[in-house]
Amino acid sequence: MHYLTEYLRREFIPYLDSKGISYVFLYESLDTKDNFEKYVKDADIVIFVGHGMRDLITGFGYIPIVKACENDHLLANKDVCAVACLSGAILGHSAVNKGARLYIGFWREALIILSYDVPDPTDAPIEMIDPFTDKLAYPFLDTFFYPARLLVEGKDGSTIYKMTYDRYNYWIKYALRQGTDEWSEVAKALMWNRDSLVVYPVYEFGIERFVVPAMFATAFFLVPRLLPPKHTK
Repeated sequence: MHYLTEYLRREFIPYLDSKGISYVFLYESLDTKDNFEKYVKDADIVIFVGHGMRDLITGFGYIPIVKACENDHLLANKDVCAVACLSGAILGHSAVNKGARLYIGFWREALIILSYDVPDPTDAPIEMIDPFTDKLAYPFLDTFFYPARLLVEGKDGSTIYKMTYDRYNYWIKYALRQGTDEWSEVAKALMWNRDSLVVYPVYEFGIERFVVPAMFATAFFLVPRLLPPKHTK
């Protein structure tokens, strides 16, 4: 999706660079199942950005790159953040059962509200739609990727859930203070996303249990924490 990939290019990747983090960025046609399976073995953190279903996440051309009980065992011993709808429902459980240290995702659809009225916002030119000037959309972009930032900073699962919940509440209160109908809809959608968030095995919808933590169009990142700084794009 245009909004997500622009946020990745212009905010999240520079954030990784500022931290001296090594990463592999598989963007558009590089975001395939073969490339996922090739690079994931060297990653400590995996960040998916794409369309999701309950048991899978797709890559380029809406072709699945990871699916429950097919290749999610490759996520064992890794921290995972999925900026994708629905995958927290089945894939998240399955990945953790197969050894993923942490799986952050949504068990329902993730919502975003845009300011622009165009036929297809996912395919509009950047000159027409710029996510960084879309005041309604920015709170969604910020909260979508906030857990990934916390993973990079080495936060444990329970801390990530609490801090991300607080981040949603910050933007919800901001939206309500604007006092307009459109911002009221933003607040409602942010509440939906907040209440759709899961962090396995620390938190799932309706159940909270604290454990001792183990120490983009479409795209995904593989972030090996322990490698020396080097950038591959």
